[in-house]
Formats: sequence, structure tokens, C-alpha cells
Amino acid sequence: TIWDLGRKDVTVVTPNPQMEPGSFGNFSGSIYNIAANDGHPPRGMTAKKLFDSIFNSKSKDDDHPKWVSGKRIMHREIPWAISAGKADAGVIFYHLALYFTRTFPDKFEIVPLGGTASKPRPVKGNKIGVLKAVRIKGNWNSRQLKAREALMDALASDTFTAILKRHGINRP
Repeated sequence: TIWDLGRKDVTVVTPNPQMEPGSFGNFSGSIYNIAANDGHPPRGMTAKKLFDSIFNSKSKDDDHPKWVSGKRIMHREIPWAISAGKADAGVIFYHLALYFTRTFPDKFEIVPLGGTASKPRPVKGNKIGVLKAVRIKGNWNSRQLKAREALMDALASDTFTAILKRHGINRP
């Protein structure tokens, strides 16, 4: 469960808070919010205690710190830290976790924060990102306008929806 991230023997890896503040905020916020919405936390635990145990505690063991972060690019550094034994767990977008487990099944497993690994059902408090494609106004020539519309049509297609679904991404 989310509470396992607070165990003393678990090192958590996240994106770098300065270089990727959006992703760090998303993942650290999800940890806090999921814990805050859990009606049955472990005895004596609160979301704040969990958060502080991960992000605000001083490790007495430099070889096994409580929390590490990547330097720049989380989708490379989180799996590297786990694979290299620098971390035990990381919170990451489902589609990336799916890619890592498919590519390196002997190195990674998905521990879902709600639902199952194959059918995730995010629990209350888990932040879910929604991305949108927009048309940008401007002085475009006819070739650029045609390319823009072809891209928008492709993104709205059933074929693209199937590609997204295969990679664990659902349309809103």
C-alpha cells in the first residue's frame, strides 16, 4: 500500500523537485493525498507523518537513504535508480511503468495505487493528468494548415485511441 513507502527499509525515488517540479508535485502530492483519503491508516500514522518520513527525514545510513531524486529526466532516472539498487520504489505515470515492466519484466513490477496492475483504478487522492491538443492560430500557409488538420484528425482517430489504450492511456 502507499504506507509501505514510509517503511524504514524502503528508499523512494522521485523526480527532481527543482528540475521537474510539476512531476514531483504530482507524485509527492499523490502520496500525501492517497494517505489522507485512506480511512484505515496503520496505527499512529497520518498522511503528514508518511510524507515527513519520506521527504523530511534525515537518514542515518548514507548507503540506504530514505529518499533520492533524479537529476533531470524522471522517466529515465526513476527506473535506473531502482534497477541499480539505489531505490526500492518510485511513483511514476502508469504508461511509463507499463513500458518498463514490458521491456524489463525481470527488473520491475507494478504495484498499483488502486485496482490491479492490468486494470488500474486510481484511488481517491491520486492525481491524474489530462493532456489536450489545440490548434494554434497564426499566419500559416496552406501546407501548414493542411498538416495541422491532418495531425488533429490523427489524434482524434480510433487508431490513435487503440495505440493509447495499448500503452495504458485512456481518453478523458
